[in-house]
Amino acid sequence: MGATKKLLFSGMAFLIVAIFSIEAQADRKIGVLLFSGEVRYLEELKGMQERLAEEGFGENNTAFIIENADANKARAAELVQQFAATKLDLIITLGTSATIPVSREIKDVPIVFCGVYDPVGAGIAKALESSGNNTTGVSSKTPLSKLMEILGYFRHVKRLAVLYTTGEKNSELQLKDMQETEKNYAFKIIPVRLSKIDDIEQLLPEVLRTAEAVFITGSNLVDSRISLITDMAVNAKVVTITHLEDL
Repeated sequence: MGATKKLLFSGMAFLIVAIFSIEAQADRKIGVLLFSGEVRYLEELKGMQERLAEEGFGENNTAFIIENADANKARAAELVQQFAATKLDLIITLGTSATIPVSREIKDVPIVFCGVYDPVGAGIAKALESSGNNTTGVSSKTPLSKLMEILGYFRHVKRLAVLYTTGEKNSELQLKDMQETEKNYAFKIIPVRLSKIDDIEQLLPEVLRTAEAVFITGSNLVDSRISLITDMAVNAKVVTITHLEDL
C-alpha cells in the first residue's frame, strides 16, 4: 500500500474519531455508501475500517451498515432514503456519485467523503477551507501541471485524448480541468465521450491512431474495462496517464 493511501486512511480515521469525540456514546452506527464495487473504493473502505479499529472503533462497539449502489444512480437514491430513515451516527461515502445524493438529502448527520475529485466543483462543499455544511473529507485532485510534466518525460504530445463519461461528475470535472489547462501546453485536448461499454472498442481504435497519449478520468465505465483500454494503448504504442493511483 502506497504512502499516499496510508496518509489518506489516517486522515479519514482522524476526521471520524474527531467527530465521535464530540459526544460520548458506547455504541456507534455508521452508514457506508459505495457508488460501485471499484477496487479503489473497496481498498479505501478497508483501510478506513482498519485505522478506525486501531483507534478503538472496531466491530465490538461500532456497527457498519455497508451498501453498494452498483454504479446505479437510482439505486443510490434509494439507499440514501434508507439511510435517512435509520438513526446513524455518521455516514461515509465513497465516490462523488455516492456523496452528492447523501449530502443533498441528509443534513443532520456528519458525512465523511472519500474518492471525490473536486468537492467544491461537485457542489458538495462550499469551499476547500470549510465545507459550510455537515460534510468533510479528502479530495483526490492532483495538480494537472505535475501530470503533464510527467507525461513530457515519456512522449512529445500534440494530441491528448481524454476518456470521460457524461453523468459522472468526477469524470466531467477532470475533462473540464484538462480543457482549462490546454492553453498552457502545446497540445490539443480531444474529448472522447464513452457512454456505454461498446464505445470503447468502437471509438478507441481511431483515437489511438490519432493521439500520442490518452488521459484516463475517474469513470466507473472506464474502470470496468481498464485492462482492455491499457492493452489497446500498449499495442498502439500510445502513452496512458491518470491521476488515479490504482489504475
